[in-house]
Amino acid sequence: MIDLTFSIVQQSLEWVAKKTHRTYNEVNIILYYFLIPFTWAIMIDYIFSLALIFSISYSLLSIIVVVSCKNFTKFCNWLFDKSVDFIDYFGDYYKSSVWLCVAVPFVIYIVLGVFVCKHFKGYF
Repeated sequence: MIDLTFSIVQQSLEWVAKKTHRTYNEVNIILYYFLIPFTWAIMIDYIFSLALIFSISYSLLSIIVVVSCKNFTKFCNWLFDKSVDFIDYFGDYYKSSVWLCVAVPFVIYIVLGVFVCKHFKGYF
């Protein structure tokens, strides 16, 4: 199951990279360091009624990081390598990456989703 999950995620990221004319590492970094945290920021804003303060702040920080990069591909390659080093710290790369990059974000989405639903329950 771990190998299948890893393969599905890897092939999906490779497909997106091919379709967007980006590298695998760029797509991986954009997804895990920009898009997923941004969606969490939006959910946190709604849960705590922060009027998008957290998500706008995260967006501005992300824009500053991207704009300040002289070479975005080089930056993504460096950050991807550091991410691989971090995942390797936990042992088996395939198992650890599925747990850290698929299972943990999925659980975070479930927890935040429950709170978002509770927040909006009073409106409907």
